[in-house]
Amino acid sequence: MQTADRGYLPLRSRYYQAAIDLDTLRKGQAFKEIKESWVIFLCTFDPFRRGKPVDGFTGRLEGLVAEARRNAHWRTEYMTLEMIKQEERQEGIAIGFDEGVAVGEERGIAIGAEQVARSMLGRGYDVTEISELTGLSLERVRRLAETEPEKDK
Repeated sequence: MQTADRGYLPLRSRYYQAAIDLDTLRKGQAFKEIKESWVIFLCTFDPFRRGKPVDGFTGRLEGLVAEARRNAHWRTEYMTLEMIKQEERQEGIAIGFDEGVAVGEERGIAIGAEQVARSMLGRGYDVTEISELTGLSLERVRRLAETEPEKDK
C-alpha cells in the first residue's frame, strides 16, 4: 500500500516487477519462459493525478493504517523488530569486515613469504632451505625458482 505520493511510483512498480521476474526465471531458462505476473498498488492518493477520488476500499485501508500507526503496542513491536534487524546488519558488517581483514592478512603474509623466497633464490639459497625458512611448500618454491631470472655468477 502506497500512502504517500513521492513521484516514483512507476519506478517502484518496475523494481517490483523485475524482482518478481528474477524469482520466477531460473539460470539458463529462456526469457520467453517468464511467467505473467502483476504488481498491484493500493494508493491512498490519485497516482495518475487525474482528479479521481480514492475508492472506499482504499479509504478503509488508509484508516486501518492510521489506526495501526497510533497503536503504541504495535509501534513498539515494530521499532523493536527494526532495532533487532539493525543490530543484525551491524553484526554482519562487523563479521564481514573481520573476515576480510583476516583474508587480507593471510594474503599479505603469503606475498611477503614469496618476496623473501625470491630474494633468497636471487642470493643462491637452496630451495629446501628456503622452504623451511619461509614456510612455503617445496613445490611453491620450485615454481618461484622457475620464474626467477638466473643471476650471472
